Amino acid sequence: MYNGKQFISIRPQKYIIDGNTEERICAVLKESSNARLEATVFSDILSPLRLQLNSNQTWELIGIMSQRISLSLMEKLASDAGFPDMNILGFDINVVFELEAGKEERGETLRYFVLRGKAEIFQFYGNFGVLETIYATGNRKTELTTEPTSFTNGGIECELTNDSRLIHETFTGWLESKEEVRFWQEFFSSAKRYAVVDGVSRRIVIDEVDSEGTEGELNAFSFKWHYADKHDDPSMVPIRKELKQYKI
Repeated sequence: MYNGKQFISIRPQKYIIDGNTEERICAVLKESSNARLEATVFSDILSPLRLQLNSNQTWELIGIMSQRISLSLMEKLASDAGFPDMNILGFDINVVFELEAGKEERGETLRYFVLRGKAEIFQFYGNFGVLETIYATGNRKTELTTEPTSFTNGGIECELTNDSRLIHETFTGWLESKEEVRFWQEFFSSAKRYAVVDGVSRRIVIDEVDSEGTEGELNAFSFKWHYADKHDDPSMVPIRKELKQYKI
């Protein structure tokens, strides 16, 4: 049951975040209360001076219960606090409730680990109607399907059209907790799913899912999908780079 001290999200309490994306976190207070959002940033210690300051620095965010969270925001907060070169490895987000007589109470903690490797980024609307971000760290494949239409005249078959579409196959990577398994199952059951490429969200359709999870074991899912609008697929357009001119 929602007690007013939790975030409105179905994501695991400990999860990853990509350095180039942002998420919106929401919390709804059951009654009027003075509350704020706080971030606790974790970094590696590069010098004895940093060690004396402790690796955990806390800053107050905007005092509302809806906030966009990203690594760039954490880096800005660290820079404003006098640590512009901090190598952030992760951070916690908390709701802090201000009680009478100067006392405080902390609500639920969401912990983010910064993802340094490559991942496929997807988004979906979960049970609470909040847009969630999910990352697939496994391998990926692409195959081309064609649907030709033809007619036969005088024993010779001719193609009228040849409609093609790229089908992508994504592997989630190993899922270490039942919360991660459930998170992916929520993604599969959602009616609104998106692939995020270069910061742009594009609607997708899932064709086939292997989402059978075994409790108490490491799990990894795979699924095939395509863009709802095949012309939206950025893979259809080759990426061009500027070539150096030959010297004549």
